[in-house]
Amino acid sequence: MPDRDTEIENVLNFFQSGTGPLTASGIEATGLILSNFSKNNVDANASIPEGVWPDIQFILASVPLPDRDGPKILSRLFNLREEIGEEFYRPVAGKDSFHIMSVLSRPKSRGTIKLGSADYKSSPLIDPKYLLHPHDSTIILEGKSYPMHTTMFGSKDFLTYSFQEYKRF
Repeated sequence: MPDRDTEIENVLNFFQSGTGPLTASGIEATGLILSNFSKNNVDANASIPEGVWPDIQFILASVPLPDRDGPKILSRLFNLREEIGEEFYRPVAGKDSFHIMSVLSRPKSRGTIKLGSADYKSSPLIDPKYLLHPHDSTIILEGKSYPMHTTMFGSKDFLTYSFQEYKRF
């Protein structure tokens, strides 16, 4: 978060009255859409049949990074190599910012969770097998290319804010 958010006045407001910038949850909005794959399985003249669900979720997350350690914190949070996190997040560290995540909400890939050993105290072996099924990669890339400018960014409500898009990837 920008250093101004942790000024004593904002900290006191938060603890005394539950107000101010420290009350933000981080998730500002979310939405679900059908991918082209899902749309192709729906009759255009019919309502969406049971069993056909949105498979792409967008999450608008505020990312107020601290000036100093913000990129390192988000690197750990999103399981990124630190140099990738630094390259991606450093330009917005210490600034009010947000990003939009495209999330695959109905993956076909299936991971595994197994016992690490007979000792109940040992950690399990977790292999999520992310994007192993080719369908998942296709859908997640469709979500990434969704035209945000004509939908959310072009909405009347969103246009009341001044923002500059930062595209790194």
